[in-house]
Amino acid sequence: AAKGSVHFEGLLEACVRGTPPESLGEVARVLATRISEEMEEDLKPLVPQAVETVRKVIASQMWKTASASPEWHAEVPFAVEIRPDVILSGRIDLAYLTPEGWVLVDYKTERLQEDLVAQAQGHADPLRLYAEAWTRGTGQEVAKAGIFFARRGDPVEWVV
Repeated sequence: AAKGSVHFEGLLEACVRGTPPESLGEVARVLATRISEEMEEDLKPLVPQAVETVRKVIASQMWKTASASPEWHAEVPFAVEIRPDVILSGRIDLAYLTPEGWVLVDYKTERLQEDLVAQAQGHADPLRLYAEAWTRGTGQEVAKAGIFFARRGDPVEWVV
């Protein structure tokens, strides 16, 4: 994983575990040191950006909806055989249950393009595979799946 993504995932994990938003800066600095002493200098410029991005995520309507759900999971690992010789594995960033079924959200921290709908559609194929993996692994249907552009915040761009 890239240094920035490790940082972002670690901060989100801290939020899932109940770390208050005002403590995210300190958590980010600890993560930067723990990843590797040699990378600490490289990571210092990423700390404010990572903290701000995670604050946008946890302030979003999407996060509030997910965390109010009767069941939700962050960073869900999966592995599913999609063909006899091919196993798809990865992590679903966020899954939460709604009355309509499961909702999957994939966070993207990439630079935003002018046409966000087209940018989100560029991620539709992997999300379809995630939805298939979720359904096959849990036996429960996915109602929808979308991209949350963390640099922008709300809304989620639904692509599946």
